[in-house]
Parts: sequence; structure tokens; C-alpha cells
Amino acid sequence: MGANLFLQLAYTWAHGLSNSSTINTYNARQYYGSTSLNVPQVFTASAIYSIPWLKHASGWKRLTIAGWQLSDVTTVRAGYSLSPGLSIPQQGLGARPDLTGDSLTGTKTVAQWFNTAAFKAPLPGYFGNAGTGIIRGPGLINFDMTLYKDFSITEKQKVQFRAEVFNVFNHTNLTTVSTTFGSASFGQVTAAADPRIMELVLR
Repeated sequence: MGANLFLQLAYTWAHGLSNSSTINTYNARQYYGSTSLNVPQVFTASAIYSIPWLKHASGWKRLTIAGWQLSDVTTVRAGYSLSPGLSIPQQGLGARPDLTGDSLTGTKTVAQWFNTAAFKAPLPGYFGNAGTGIIRGPGLINFDMTLYKDFSITEKQKVQFRAEVFNVFNHTNLTTVSTTFGSASFGQVTAAADPRIMELVLR
């Protein structure tokens, strides 16, 4: 992008599908759908900016102010595909709940990520008809940044100082959603990724 800026952008569109299922071995296609690793859209950006301050300075200015670099890795992606499960022992073979016909779209809150009313228990001894990967999990928005500089000790030896900040904007990234029908936490978000983390490194 120029003498002081390196920039790399990448976008991925994909759809992972599978008919692999241990629920109904008599009809593998019954649960054909999006796999648990399916993330339909991913955008990443990485940049390194060589700060041009006092680039041609000498003495203490060159030692302390010149030569700093700023790097960033940005990731924005959709959520993983999640499958509903079943935790009602008396249902026998029913490893999935049934769909009621209501929309799966929920309030997207921690208390209710998807519409739990869209599911019901199947009849005893029946396979539930809820498909594979029909629930979209939380996405991710993350920025990791580093400010660093190399200090020359000898002609062949250098010391690098790094100030690293992960999730620099402290964005809340939800991760785990309970999708097991019959559990007390069904539909709730039960975990989140790390908040902002800062560290200083000298190597």
C-alpha cells in the first residue's frame, strides 16, 4: 500500500455439509445439514504500519522515537452452525427435538439466543425431526494490535520491545450456546471469549 504500510485482506465464503450421523443409522440423510465446523463467512485483515516519525533522526531521538511499528490482525466472522440436542431420557431413541413450526430466530440475547418455543419433545421412541446445523451461533469481531520496536545492542544482536493488546476494543464475543432441549439452560449463552488482554514483552 506504500512505503510504510503492508496490508492483506481475505474473505472466505463457504458451506460445510455432511450426512454423517450416529442418531439414525437407518436413514443417514434424515440429518443431512450444516456441520458443526461450518462458518459461512469469514473476513480477515492484517496490517503492518512502519511509523515514519523521525525516520532519519540520530542520537536519542532515533533510539527512543524512531523505528516503531504498529500491527493489527482483525477477524470478523459469522457464527458456527449448531444442532439441537435432546436431554429427556424417557424419549428413547429421540436424540433430537421436533420443530413446532415457529421461527428459530430469537432475541439474540444471553438469556435467549434463539427461539426455544420452536422446539418440542418428540413422541416416545421417535426420532426428532429437527435438522443438523439449523441454529446459527454467535459471530466474532476481534482486533489484536501490537506496537513494537527493535533496539540494536550490537551489530548482530537486538532487543525487541512489544506492547500487545488482544481484543483491543474489549468487544463482547459470545461463544457457547446451550442447544440441548430439556436442560435448564436451553437457549442460553453459557460462555464468552476473553475480554481485553494487555501484555508487555521484551525479548
